[in-house]
Amino acid sequence: MGLLDSLLGRKREPARPVDPDAIKDSVDNLTAFCGDVRRHIGEDVFAQDGMEKQVLSAYAFGGVNVLSQQRGFSAPQAHAMALAILYKHFGYTAEESAIKAQALIDATGDKKSSLNAIIHRGIDGYLAWQQNREAFDAADFREVLTTLRRFKPSA
Repeated sequence: MGLLDSLLGRKREPARPVDPDAIKDSVDNLTAFCGDVRRHIGEDVFAQDGMEKQVLSAYAFGGVNVLSQQRGFSAPQAHAMALAILYKHFGYTAEESAIKAQALIDATGDKKSSLNAIIHRGIDGYLAWQQNREAFDAADFREVLTTLRRFKPSA
Protein backbone atom coordinates (compact mmCIF):
# COMPACT_ATOMS: atom_id res chain seq x y z
CA MET A 1 0.00 0.00 0.00
CA GLY A 2 1.17 3.49 -0.74
CA LEU A 3 1.14 6.87 0.87
CA LEU A 4 -2.38 7.59 -0.38
CA ASP A 5 -3.67 4.53 1.44
CA SER A 6 -2.04 5.59 4.66
CA LEU A 7 -3.23 9.18 4.30
CA LEU A 8 -6.76 7.94 3.70
CA GLY A 9 -6.69 5.79 6.82
CA ARG A 10 -6.42 2.40 5.16
CA LYS A 11 -4.50 -0.25 7.05
CA ARG A 12 -0.83 -0.40 6.32
CA GLU A 13 2.07 -2.43 7.58
CA PRO A 14 3.98 -0.73 10.40
CA ALA A 15 6.54 1.74 9.09
CA ARG A 16 10.13 0.72 9.29
CA PRO A 17 12.36 2.99 11.34
CA VAL A 18 13.62 5.93 9.32
CA ASP A 19 16.88 7.70 9.90
CA PRO A 20 15.97 11.13 11.36
CA ASP A 21 18.34 12.72 8.86
CA ALA A 22 16.27 11.23 6.02
CA ILE A 23 13.38 13.62 6.72
CA LYS A 24 15.73 16.60 6.97
CA ASP A 25 17.42 15.52 3.74
CA SER A 26 14.01 15.19 2.07
CA VAL A 27 13.00 18.69 3.18
CA ASP A 28 16.31 20.05 1.87
CA ASN A 29 15.67 18.20 -1.39
CA LEU A 30 12.18 19.70 -1.73
CA THR A 31 13.57 23.13 -0.92
CA ALA A 32 16.04 22.74 -3.79
CA PHE A 33 13.22 21.63 -6.11
CA CYS A 34 11.10 24.65 -5.17
CA GLY A 35 14.12 26.91 -5.56
CA ASP A 36 14.70 25.61 -9.09
CA VAL A 37 11.04 26.16 -9.99
CA ARG A 38 11.20 29.72 -8.62
CA ARG A 39 14.44 30.42 -10.48
CA HIS A 40 13.00 29.22 -13.80
CA ILE A 41 9.68 31.02 -13.38
CA GLY A 42 11.18 34.20 -11.88
CA GLU A 43 11.43 35.16 -8.22
CA ASP A 44 9.35 38.30 -8.83
CA VAL A 45 6.32 36.11 -9.62
CA PHE A 46 6.46 34.77 -6.07
CA ALA A 47 7.12 38.11 -4.35
CA GLN A 48 3.73 38.22 -2.66
CA ASP A 49 1.61 35.58 -0.98
CA GLY A 50 -0.44 35.21 -4.12
CA MET A 51 -1.79 32.39 -6.18
CA GLU A 52 1.65 31.43 -7.51
CA LYS A 53 3.07 30.74 -4.06
CA GLN A 54 0.02 28.73 -3.09
CA VAL A 55 0.14 26.72 -6.32
CA LEU A 56 3.84 25.99 -5.80
CA SER A 57 3.12 24.73 -2.29
CA ALA A 58 0.58 22.24 -3.70
CA TYR A 59 2.94 21.34 -6.56
CA ALA A 60 5.72 20.69 -4.02
CA PHE A 61 3.38 18.39 -2.10
CA GLY A 62 3.65 16.11 -5.12
CA GLY A 63 7.33 15.84 -4.21
CA VAL A 64 6.35 14.97 -0.63
CA ASN A 65 4.34 12.07 -2.04
CA VAL A 66 7.23 10.90 -4.23
CA LEU A 67 9.83 11.04 -1.48
CA SER A 68 7.50 9.34 0.99
CA GLN A 69 7.06 6.44 -1.41
CA GLN A 70 10.72 6.23 -2.34
CA ARG A 71 12.00 6.42 1.23
CA GLY A 72 9.27 4.41 2.92
CA PHE A 73 8.04 7.19 5.19
CA SER A 74 4.96 6.65 7.31
CA ALA A 75 2.00 9.02 7.09
CA PRO A 76 3.14 10.98 10.20
CA GLN A 77 6.64 11.28 8.73
CA ALA A 78 5.21 12.53 5.41
CA HIS A 79 3.05 14.98 7.36
CA ALA A 80 6.13 16.22 9.22
CA MET A 81 7.92 16.72 5.91
CA ALA A 82 4.95 18.71 4.52
CA LEU A 83 4.79 20.88 7.64
CA ALA A 84 8.52 21.55 7.47
CA ILE A 85 8.52 22.60 3.80
CA LEU A 86 5.47 24.83 4.26
CA TYR A 87 7.03 26.49 7.30
CA LYS A 88 10.68 26.57 6.22
CA HIS A 89 10.48 27.27 2.49
CA PHE A 90 7.16 29.02 2.08
CA GLY A 91 7.31 31.00 5.32
CA TYR A 92 3.86 30.12 6.57
CA THR A 93 3.28 30.25 10.32
CA ALA A 94 3.06 26.95 12.19
CA GLU A 95 -0.74 27.26 12.30
CA GLU A 96 -1.01 28.14 8.59
CA SER A 97 1.33 25.27 7.74
CA ALA A 98 -0.84 22.82 9.69
CA ILE A 99 -4.02 24.02 7.96
CA LYS A 100 -2.43 23.94 4.51
CA ALA A 101 -0.84 20.52 5.09
CA GLN A 102 -4.20 19.07 6.12
CA ALA A 103 -5.90 20.59 3.05
CA LEU A 104 -3.23 19.04 0.81
CA ILE A 105 -3.58 15.65 2.51
CA ASP A 106 -7.36 15.80 2.09
CA ALA A 107 -7.04 16.85 -1.56
CA THR A 108 -4.73 13.93 -2.33
CA GLY A 109 -7.68 11.56 -2.06
CA ASP A 110 -10.26 13.84 -3.68
CA LYS A 111 -10.13 13.44 -7.45
CA LYS A 112 -12.60 16.33 -7.88
CA SER A 113 -10.34 18.79 -6.08
CA SER A 114 -8.32 21.22 -8.19
CA LEU A 115 -5.55 20.79 -5.61
CA ASN A 116 -5.48 17.07 -6.45
CA ALA A 117 -4.66 17.87 -10.08
CA ILE A 118 -1.90 20.28 -9.04
CA ILE A 119 -0.44 17.73 -6.61
CA HIS A 120 -0.37 15.08 -9.35
CA ARG A 121 1.29 17.49 -11.76
CA GLY A 122 3.79 18.12 -8.96
CA ILE A 123 4.48 14.39 -8.72
CA ASP A 124 5.39 14.36 -12.42
CA GLY A 125 7.35 17.60 -12.12
CA TYR A 126 9.31 16.38 -9.13
CA LEU A 127 10.12 13.07 -10.84
CA ALA A 128 11.36 14.96 -13.94
CA TRP A 129 13.50 17.20 -11.73
CA GLN A 130 14.82 14.21 -9.83
CA GLN A 131 15.64 12.33 -13.03
CA ASN A 132 17.54 15.18 -14.68
CA ARG A 133 17.90 18.35 -12.65
CA GLU A 134 20.09 19.98 -15.31
CA ALA A 135 17.42 19.63 -17.99
CA PHE A 136 14.55 20.68 -15.70
CA ASP A 137 13.03 23.96 -16.87
CA ALA A 138 9.77 24.12 -14.86
CA ALA A 139 7.75 24.16 -18.11
CA ASP A 140 5.07 21.99 -16.50
CA PHE A 141 4.67 24.38 -13.57
CA ARG A 142 4.53 27.32 -15.97
CA GLU A 143 1.73 25.52 -17.86
CA VAL A 144 -0.20 24.94 -14.60
CA LEU A 145 0.06 28.66 -13.79
CA THR A 146 -1.03 29.64 -17.29
CA THR A 147 -4.09 27.40 -17.05
CA LEU A 148 -5.06 28.70 -13.63
CA ARG A 149 -4.59 32.32 -14.63
CA ARG A 150 -7.11 31.84 -17.43
CA PHE A 151 -9.74 30.96 -14.84
CA LYS A 152 -8.71 33.45 -12.16
CA PRO A 153 -11.54 35.90 -11.46
CA SER A 154 -10.79 39.52 -12.30
CA ALA A 155 -10.58 41.98 -9.44
